[in-house]
Amino acid sequence: MADILQKAAEAYAEVCKHDYRFTLSNGEVITVVFRPKNFAHLAGLRKLDDIYELKNYRATNIYKSALRGELTVYDLQRSAHYNSDARERIENLCRLGYLLQTKQIVWEFDPKKALVHTQLKSNVIFFRDDGFDFYLMLGAVNDGKSYYPETFFLRFDSAYIKGQKIVSIEKLELI
Repeated sequence: MADILQKAAEAYAEVCKHDYRFTLSNGEVITVVFRPKNFAHLAGLRKLDDIYELKNYRATNIYKSALRGELTVYDLQRSAHYNSDARERIENLCRLGYLLQTKQIVWEFDPKKALVHTQLKSNVIFFRDDGFDFYLMLGAVNDGKSYYPETFFLRFDSAYIKGQKIVSIEKLELI
């Protein structure tokens, strides 16, 4: 049986199979691209920098090791920085495909309007609420050609959404 880190890597592998083209209610069309090198960052593994593999391996190698089950959540538990927040982030990364099925996004995210101090560079924030006790969120940055994932996180409030411009997703195409 695969452990939670391997399950997260497997779910991420599914997301990496496609680019995601979103047609928005404001007339914009954006493409979000996921790459293996983004997995370690999105899973929060770089914060566990007291683990040799996570500090010294390239991001793509960390992803491949997790995907093969060679790097497990038990390895992560060796870190002094591993806690319930780290585990929740990994567990919820399994839901990234679900998050991408959302019907609304924050468009042209303005960090000055956020109810918390943030250094996000994201132009777009995908979010899901669905009546849970938290928001599942993915921030994406425009690199001039497409959008790439900057961050993946959970929030127990609407601090990144409230007061922002919200647009609807009219169509999602996997390309």
